[in-house]
Amino acid sequence: MTEAFTRDTPTTEAPLGSDKSGDPFNKDWSYPAVVEMLLYLSSNSRPDIQYAVHSAARFSHNPCNSQGQAVKQIVRYLLKTPTEGILFLPRLNQGLDCFVDADFAGQHRNEDDQDPSSVKS
Repeated sequence: MTEAFTRDTPTTEAPLGSDKSGDPFNKDWSYPAVVEMLLYLSSNSRPDIQYAVHSAARFSHNPCNSQGQAVKQIVRYLLKTPTEGILFLPRLNQGLDCFVDADFAGQHRNEDDQDPSSVKS
């Protein structure tokens, strides 16, 4: 789909339904595999597609052509917005700061640390 036309939104206004009377999905690409890749993207760097992807993921077990079109719309949206999303840019010359919340629930040195019911970590 690298040369496909693009879309402004990842989904249509109407919610993605089950389409029980729709034609079965019979394309040359794997619907569950593409949805899995989109789930990875939506969870890690593209929160803007989460609703659309989760709607499409509901039908991974038995998709229809209409759900395949919905997945294509998400991909077309991604083609239009390649620079959107969450970017993590490390600054390796600054070192690493680590903050740990280990106050033992506020009971450090207030309870016997040998007691198995103490709040020690």
